[in-house]
Amino acid sequence: MKLKRLKILRHLGLTNFSLFWEKISRNITKEIKPYLFGFRKNTFKPENAIIIFSEARGGSTWIMNILQKNFNSISVFEPLSYNESARNIYRKTKFSFPLYFGEKGSDLVLKNFLDLTLQGKETNSRTLQFNTVKELLVGEKMIVKMINVNLIAPWLADNFKLNYKPLYVVRHPLAILSSREKYSGQSEKKKNERNLGKYNRKRLVSDSHPYNNYLDELDGATTKFSRYVTEWCIRNKDFVQGKYNDKYQTVYYEDMVLNPQQILKQIEKEWSLEKSLSSTSKESGTTAIGERVLSGEKQLSKWRDYFSEEEKENAQEILDHFDIECYSAYSPFLKNT
Repeated sequence: MKLKRLKILRHLGLTNFSLFWEKISRNITKEIKPYLFGFRKNTFKPENAIIIFSEARGGSTWIMNILQKNFNSISVFEPLSYNESARNIYRKTKFSFPLYFGEKGSDLVLKNFLDLTLQGKETNSRTLQFNTVKELLVGEKMIVKMINVNLIAPWLADNFKLNYKPLYVVRHPLAILSSREKYSGQSEKKKNERNLGKYNRKRLVSDSHPYNNYLDELDGATTKFSRYVTEWCIRNKDFVQGKYNDKYQTVYYEDMVLNPQQILKQIEKEWSLEKSLSSTSKESGTTAIGERVLSGEKQLSKWRDYFSEEEKENAQEILDHFDIECYSAYSPFLKNT
């Protein structure tokens, strides 16, 4: 049986067989989940929501799963991604991207959309896909995970009264970049040499978009890798430098992988929980069916050989320019660990 499974894996180009079946199951059932959730007549209190911000491929789905196992809750997966719900507001209102406010009134449109989301009134098959039937029917609070919309995080904390201090998950930018490339099928041939030219100003509808302060840096980062590291620094520097410690709990992915129970204890304390949180969820590994699942230091280190020395040197120059001291382009570990 094991030999037959290995042959199937090799034929399909898979190394993560259990994840393959998990994704198949999720895709089969996700269309009925909004209907099941629709049977519920009660709404949720937005102030009781647990909110997670992160970069894509930053480990936030794993952390979302851990929290969902610890709370009687319903997860809402990336409600602001370009899905069937968010698409409606993006068509009606002009926003800046990476997501930020655009035309007049866009902040009110976004606030209303998120308020409905935190009440459980704005969901769809994609955002509900990680829930079991039981969770959809009896869950008592919302866990809302948002990626690639980090720039609105300070605004959200100012505009929503939340009983649980939101989590801001940070992961090494080169680890994220490597994961993104492999997830999109670029593990064999990296397309990093094409000159990207100047940053597209048309995406920045609002004059107050944070990117406007760093157009020289964005224009100077003309390869895909350097452009991403530059954008990562713009979006994350205020959080890793502690500017929003009063509004967010910054959770480093690397700490969570190596010391999950210690980080969960810190979250317990911040949230004044009477219950203890447990890292009963599976280890962080990968959500790509073509990657092997690793753990601990091996999980953190697997990106190191993906980049050339020149690419690492370039990334380090960008980190230094933005005064990012917690990460080095030459090490997978946090500098303070």
